Amino acid sequence: MSAGTECNCACPTPEITQIPGSPGTNGTTGAQGTDGISSFTLTTSPINLPVAPGPTGLVGFVTTAWMAVGQVVFISDGVDWGHFRVLTIPTPFSATLQWLNYAGDSVPTSVIDFGAKAVASGTEPLLAAPLPTPVDYSTLTALGAVDNLAIAAGVGRYKLVIPFTVIGLVAASSVITSQPIGHKFRIVDWSFVVAVPITGGPRNFNMRIDAVPVGTVPSVLAIPASPTIGTVILGAAVTGAQTGNSGQNFSIDLLAGGTAFGVGSGAFIVTVQNMETADAVANLSKHTNDLITSLS
Repeated sequence: MSAGTECNCACPTPEITQIPGSPGTNGTTGAQGTDGISSFTLTTSPINLPVAPGPTGLVGFVTTAWMAVGQVVFISDGVDWGHFRVLTIPTPFSATLQWLNYAGDSVPTSVIDFGAKAVASGTEPLLAAPLPTPVDYSTLTALGAVDNLAIAAGVGRYKLVIPFTVIGLVAASSVITSQPIGHKFRIVDWSFVVAVPITGGPRNFNMRIDAVPVGTVPSVLAIPASPTIGTVILGAAVTGAQTGNSGQNFSIDLLAGGTAFGVGSGAFIVTVQNMETADAVANLSKHTNDLITSLS
């Protein structure tokens, strides 16, 4: 019997060739699109810049079609110019504006004439704030920074209470000698309160910072003859020569002259201001005002 044989025939893969047909006829040209709106126009009324950034009132334009409420626009007649924010657009030919007074704008009260060119603009970039320069309380007076001084005027004040007992004092002597103050300070005022009726007198006292009397004209506190319990005696106003640095000494002296005291007691009450605290608050106020001004 004969056996069948296996046939392995290699059939080639057919090659496909694409043959394009003839080009078709071009289609009809589409309709012309609508022109866009130009972001440019002319003013039809003058613009009076206010004395400070703010509204300018109604301004006429050839068209306001491209404007939007809140948009910033630049307007110039070639002599004066400014940046403005659009507040309202009541008609296709008018808008109310707010003058922004960006850097380089014309000065307040300038007039931008009608026929000025108006174009879209952008917002002014924020400038890096300079580092604040330290300014102390006394320098602020010279700058006329009334608001800063008013804020810092009462800051850091405290009462220094110094008991005083009089027993037959005749000559000049010290009530308190070389009391160091641990911060920059200013002597504001002083007084004496009688706790036990004092006999004798009158006698005068003054204050010193180191060896220098307090006050350009030294401030003197005069305890009259025989003051009664509860009497409050004010020292003369302290003007000038009243400041000291940390570590300087404060003293109160009984001056020579007058009538000897007998007995009695009371307390000196001295108002001292910590000028390191006052300077810090005055500086904070000044730099806050500077920041508000720079952002206005």
